[in-house]
Amino acid sequence: MLFRSVDAMRQYMWDDKQNCFLAVRRKSLQKLATATIGGLVPLCASVPTEPQANAMARALMTRNWNTPVPIPSVDRLDSQYKSSGFWRGDVWPSTVYQILGGLKHYGHQSIVGDLAGRLLDNALKVGVSEHYDSQSGSPLGVPYLGMSAILLTIALEGLSPRHLIHVA
Repeated sequence: MLFRSVDAMRQYMWDDKQNCFLAVRRKSLQKLATATIGGLVPLCASVPTEPQANAMARALMTRNWNTPVPIPSVDRLDSQYKSSGFWRGDVWPSTVYQILGGLKHYGHQSIVGDLAGRLLDNALKVGVSEHYDSQSGSPLGVPYLGMSAILLTIALEGLSPRHLIHVA
C-alpha cells in the first residue's frame, strides 16, 4: 500500500517547473500553484526518485528557497511569501531538519552543511526560538520551545561541519 502512495505522489504531485511536490485538490488532483515547505518534506521519507531529489537540492540553492535563514515555509518568489508570516515565509527548524536529513540521505552533504550551518549560525546569534524571520533572522513565536531543541540535534548529527558537538 505504501508504494502505491509513493507512486501516486510522484505521478500527481511532482512539479517539474518548481522542482518539488505540490498539494493537489482531492477530487480533481489539480495541483495548487503555491510551493510550500510541505512539498520538500517528502525528502525525509525517501519519496522522491533520485532525479527528483537532485532537482530539489538544486531548487533549494535558488532564490526561491535559499534565504539568509534557510528554508522558508513558502517559496520566496510566491505572492503569498512574507518573511515573518506564520507559515507564509518564516523558517521552522523542525521542518528544515526533516529536509536536511532527506538531503543527506540522497548524498547532498555540502548543501546540507551550508543550510544547516546558516540556520545554526542564526540561532547562536539571536537565540533559540520556535521559528525565525527568513530574511532578518529575528526570532518569532515562543523562545526556547521544546521542539526547537531540534537545533541541538542538527549539531549532534553533524549536519553542519562548523557546529559539531561530540558526546563523551
